[in-house]
Order: sequence, then structure tokens, then C-alpha cells
Amino acid sequence: MCPTESIVYGSNHAPTNFLGKALTWQGRRLKTYDGNTYEYNDAGIRTSKTVDGVTTQYHLIGDKVGSLKKVIRKRSMCSPIFPSF
Repeated sequence: MCPTESIVYGSNHAPTNFLGKALTWQGRRLKTYDGNTYEYNDAGIRTSKTVDGVTTQYHLIGDKVGSLKKVIRKRSMCSPIFPSF
């Protein structure tokens, strides 16, 4: 069954809401969707995306993706240090 929610388009003809989740754009480049973020190089080729705290970096060879690297950021479990008196 296909989703019944509508797609909302902005003045630049890019979708601003899809399946009830906001999209943000920088020109024709998707920057965020549903908490995920996307980065691009000067040529407009996507170089990374972060989904659920996992960043996938795209390593380019010219204008083609040559390899992918996933970077999982671990949260610090440090507790504050209080001076003893």
C-alpha cells in the first residue's frame, strides 16, 4: 500500500515535507531530513551523511564514489570531577 500523506513543496520546487517529516535545503542540496544530515563538496557531490549518529563518509575518486567509511561516534561516559576539601 502506498503512503497517503502528501508531499509539500516550497517556492524552489523542492519538497519541504515528506511523510510528515521536514526537509531543509541549501540551494539544490538536501541538508536535513528526519534528523539526518548531509554534506556536499563544492561540486555538489554528497561527501557524507549522518543517520542515527552514524556518519558515512564517501571518498571520491574524481566525481565517483570510490569507497565508503562508517564512523560511529561513541558517547563519553565521563563524570564530572569535583575537588575534595
